[in-house]
Parts: sequence; C-alpha cells; structure tokens
Amino acid sequence: MSGCCGGDAISGGQANGGDSPTPCCGFHAVITSGDNEAVGGADTIVPAGTEVFDEGGFYDSATFTWTPPQGLVSFGAAVAMASLGGGRFIRAVIFKNGSEFKRGSQVPESASSQRRSVISFIDLASGTDTYQLFIFLSAGANINMENSSLGTYFSGACVGVQCEAAS
Repeated sequence: MSGCCGGDAISGGQANGGDSPTPCCGFHAVITSGDNEAVGGADTIVPAGTEVFDEGGFYDSATFTWTPPQGLVSFGAAVAMASLGGGRFIRAVIFKNGSEFKRGSQVPESASSQRRSVISFIDLASGTDTYQLFIFLSAGANINMENSSLGTYFSGACVGVQCEAAS
C-alpha cells in the first residue's frame, strides 16, 4: 500500500488483504510562529498554519480550513494562552461553513498559569463543508495564543470515509 488517500489501497486494491478499501484522510496542524493574537470580546481564527501531516491534502494551511470528503469525521483541538486575569475566560470554537458550530470547554481566568480550552466531536461532512478553529476571549486586552505544538493544535480525521486525494 503506497498511501492512504490516492494510494493503491483506494484506487486499485484492498489494504491488508481485506474486502474493503482502507479509508484514510486527516490532518494535524499547529501554530509555530506569526500573528497569534486573540482579540478580547471576539472570536479569532487560530492560525494553525504549520501542517504536521495532511493525508489527502484536504487542509488549507493558508486559510486554516479543513474541507474533508463526504462522510463521518472526527475532530480534536486545543488552544492554550498565558494567564488571563481580570475575570475573563477563553473557549475553543469550531466554525462550520462560516458559522459557529461547536463550543469547547470554557476556561476561567488564572493570574498565574497557562489556560487551555479543548474540544472534540464527530460530524457528518457533506464533502463541501468547511471547518475552522477559533478562540473566543471574553473581554479586555488582546492575548497571544501559545506558539507550541504541545499547547495549540487543530486535528481532524475521516472515520470510515473512502476518499480520493485532493487536486
């Protein structure tokens, strides 16, 4: 088998001698540098522009958008920030097709330690649906998101989807 999407498991044979094609598409992206400031009182897109992997080519690192093929998809994401202070909170938010779709954990202030909001869920993608990770910072001054693959990341995987490689 040469690869998940676009490899011979999908286009011309069966993986591991089974009767079904092997579904495989997914991505994992992180922030490593650049503009990562969350705006107080607003949703801010998480600029996860460094792809750790992108099986199938469905993640756009320029727009921070995943457009998976039709079928069941699974997500995991986290956004970490330095201490908040001032009675504020953060919350990871997934937007689907440009609108708020799922909310992660709401994490309250801490004046002395890092805070992290996480989210995970599954969805049935249409094949044209788009998904993006945002962070909501409740109010006050802007704060930088953590530039670390350990703290801030956006991941998605197809679950039981047969896919063709993106063109």
